[in-house]
Amino acid sequence: MKEIKYISILFLSCVLLWFCQKKLSGKIEVKGRLLHFFTKEPIKKPVALYGDDATSAKNSTEHSIGLASGQSNDDGTFYLKSKPSKRGRYYLYVDGKAWDQKNQNSKIAAVDNQMNDLGNILLGTQTFYCRINIIGSSSSSITFYPGVYPGQMFPFSAGTTTQFLHSITYYNSDYEANNTII
Repeated sequence: MKEIKYISILFLSCVLLWFCQKKLSGKIEVKGRLLHFFTKEPIKKPVALYGDDATSAKNSTEHSIGLASGQSNDDGTFYLKSKPSKRGRYYLYVDGKAWDQKNQNSKIAAVDNQMNDLGNILLGTQTFYCRINIIGSSSSSITFYPGVYPGQMFPFSAGTTTQFLHSITYYNSDYEANNTII
């Protein structure tokens, strides 16, 4: 009877050990492509994959364990491979910032033991320029404040022509949110 009990415990221990080792011996693979949001040109930047540090069954510290890092290629593509996170939650950073600039989110949906293709990741900034000409048609004069740069003013006197260059820089998230070009 004792032998059956010990064999049962040994068998159960082996099954649990196999299950735990299976999780730890797996892999996580992530690939994608970094592109400039406006020009669609490839971007060469450092990329890093992080996971959770599981401190207990209920608690974990998000994106605290560096799993893999590298640099995107000249064509913007990257590939990261590592052992899986204990919690199965993953976070991607590009050049030290959350990969999803629009939502400031670093979490990605990735599944262990399969290739996770994130597709095109749009990043970067774009500066737009506008040359403004004010041509007088009345005898009035004004001071024009563009409103983007505090303290910047352009006087306009009656009978004159005033010209200035205005610019504004958009990040991917700003551009998509406003959906306008100044």
